[in-house]
Amino acid sequence: MRWAERRLWSHLTEMPTIVASSVLAGWRGFAFQEIEVPPEGRFDSQQALITLSKTCGPMKVRRGSARAAFLDHPTDPVLSLPGHEAAGAWRGVQRGLHLMIEPEAIERFTGRVYREGAFCRLEGRQPAIENLLRALHIDMGTGHPSGAILGESIVSALIHHLLAGDDVGSAAGLHQPSAPTDVQRLREWIEANLAESISLNAMANEVGVSIRHLCRTFQAATGHSPYKYILVRRVERAKQLIGAGQLSLQEIAAEVGFAHQAHMTDTFRKIVGASPLHFRNRT
Repeated sequence: MRWAERRLWSHLTEMPTIVASSVLAGWRGFAFQEIEVPPEGRFDSQQALITLSKTCGPMKVRRGSARAAFLDHPTDPVLSLPGHEAAGAWRGVQRGLHLMIEPEAIERFTGRVYREGAFCRLEGRQPAIENLLRALHIDMGTGHPSGAILGESIVSALIHHLLAGDDVGSAAGLHQPSAPTDVQRLREWIEANLAESISLNAMANEVGVSIRHLCRTFQAATGHSPYKYILVRRVERAKQLIGAGQLSLQEIAAEVGFAHQAHMTDTFRKIVGASPLHFRNRT
């Protein structure tokens, strides 16, 4: 889903500078941006999205009436939920990372309808959440070379951390994939679509489960997350084509679903500890 980038900030009197955006990632139901706000401004809105933010500061924020005091804005992650009215003002230029999720997307990820009470209250430092936000930032900054699946995997993990307890199982009545039947079906589907941009959403739809349940079941059956499994299969397919010696490395990268040759080379080094040329030189 592609949201109008500037529409996300229509509740601000002064528009921020959009430093980086996930608008081209192909994600469905969520978006991620790095923004920089001007020295001062006001905000007035009713929250419509689930928003997870981390700002770099320093910035002071006044909430409520003009008589309220400006207080230091926390640099720890902050979670805002739909239906909460927010009005006030800010002072101080700052950059921030903002993940925005549609409430309807929670069911697709977890198998349960959105429920405000299921979310944790974030207080103080959240190292796991901060690391996941940084991973999203890196994926966005590198142009999403793995397609939608890496961002979906990170957001699935973030939702798991944001929900109170382990309230992320599949909803009653949804089909539960069984190993090896449905996992084997997914493996065959991956092989048939390896050259395409594969998403967790498409995989979950293939067997009729939530993304979270898909990830758990697939990991248990294969020893890999869906994202890691797809990378491994692309590397193995690429090794076969390199050994055949009929295509260039650039052609092979496109043939097996890598964004480009550099992406393939980087993945080879991470998965097998050697560049693609190592396998060509062995033949």
